[in-house]
Order: sequence, then C-alpha cells, then structure tokens
Amino acid sequence: MVKKQLKLLKKNAYDVMIFDIMMPVMDGITALKKIRESGDKTYVIMLTAKSEIDNKVTGLESGADDYLTKPFNPLELAARVKTQLRRYLRYNTNETITNQQIYDFNGLMINNDNHKCTLYDQPLNLT
Repeated sequence: MVKKQLKLLKKNAYDVMIFDIMMPVMDGITALKKIRESGDKTYVIMLTAKSEIDNKVTGLESGADDYLTKPFNPLELAARVKTQLRRYLRYNTNETITNQQIYDFNGLMINNDNHKCTLYDQPLNLT
C-alpha cells in the first residue's frame, strides 16, 4: 500500500500534505524523508500526538514545514495551510507582462526600460 501512495506522489502534484508520525506500515518521518529524497517541495504539516520537543525537532529537521500537535483546533490548521499557500503563491510565481522589459513579481514591478521599480503601485526610490 505504501509503495502505491509513493507512486501517486510522483505522478501527481500536491500543494499541501498533512500526515501523522504514527502511521501504519511506514512512520511519518520515514515517509517524509522518502518524499524529500525525491526532490518534492510540497508543503508538509506533521499533525501528531507526539508533543515532546525531540519529536518536533526531528519532524522539522526531516523536512516538515510545520508541526502541529493533537489535540488541535481545526481553525488553526486551516490558517496554517492558508498562510503557507499564500506565501508559496506570492514567492513562487514569476509572471512577466506582455512587454518583455517589464517584470511583475506579485506586486513588485521592475521596468527595465526606464529603470523604475514599484511595490504595489508605490514608487521605490532605488539607487
């Protein structure tokens, strides 16, 4: 069963993965290491009953982006997911405007023609 899920991870792109350390067949730390070995950069939240600092450090050092202990408030989990997705979309989409000399990086506009920059339509005074 675990091999099937790991194959799905290679086939499909996921924005967020949430899993527990204590999973059947393969523990969450091992699964996370396998996911990270494959180069997958998906945002991962460890959601687990293991609340000791050693477990948190191990989870984060193994490649988790966040660590939330049980019991948890579903509103907090939703807020963490939304925050990370917002950050990911803000910093990982580089769109260029039709004129190739003007670049838009989610609010930061760089005009290579006139050497002016704006941040959310506010001019930036750069040297």
